[in-house]
Amino acid sequence: MEIFINILLSIPILLVTLYFIPFLGVVLVLFRYFKERNKNQYVTAFIFLALGLLCFIPAIIDSFWKNSYIKAIVSHKIYSSFISYGKHLIILGVLSIIIIYALNRLGIILGNKTRELIEKEESIERESKDKAQKEIAEKQMKAKNTHVVYCPHCGSDNMLVGNVGTCKYCRRKIVYKGE
Repeated sequence: MEIFINILLSIPILLVTLYFIPFLGVVLVLFRYFKERNKNQYVTAFIFLALGLLCFIPAIIDSFWKNSYIKAIVSHKIYSSFISYGKHLIILGVLSIIIIYALNRLGIILGNKTRELIEKEESIERESKDKAQKEIAEKQMKAKNTHVVYCPHCGSDNMLVGNVGTCKYCRRKIVYKGE
C-alpha cells in the first residue's frame, strides 16, 4: 500500500494528473505535502516553478531570435496548451511556497505558545510542590519539637511545642527540661 501511495504521489504522476485533471492533481499535491511534512516541502514547489518556466522557453527564444522552426512551434495549438499548463504550474508553485511558508511560521508560533504555556504550568506546579514541601518540613520540625509536659502545679498533661509554654488548664508557665 505504501508503494502504491508513493507512486501515486510521485512527481510524474502529479504532473500528468495536473495536466489532464487539474483538481485531482491539486488534491494529490496537497496529500504529497501532508505526507512529506517532515521533509523539505519546498522541493516540489520549486520543481513546479522550474517546469512551468521551462514551458515558456520556446516563446522566450522566439521573442529574441526569429526563426521559422521556433515560430512554427510557438504558433502550434499544442504549444498554446503547454503555455496554459506552464502558467498553472507557476501559479501552483508560487502558491505552494506561500502556503508552506505560512504554515511553517504558524507552526513555529503555535509551538512557541504551546511551549510557553507548558513552561508556565510546570513553574506553577513546581511552586505549589515547593510550598507543600516547605509546609511539610515546618510540620515535621514542629513535630520534632513537640513534647508532653506534665504541669507541676495541677498535674495535667500538655502538648508543648518548643521548650516553654503555658498549661492549658491552670494557665501557668511550664518548661520542658529534657530527658
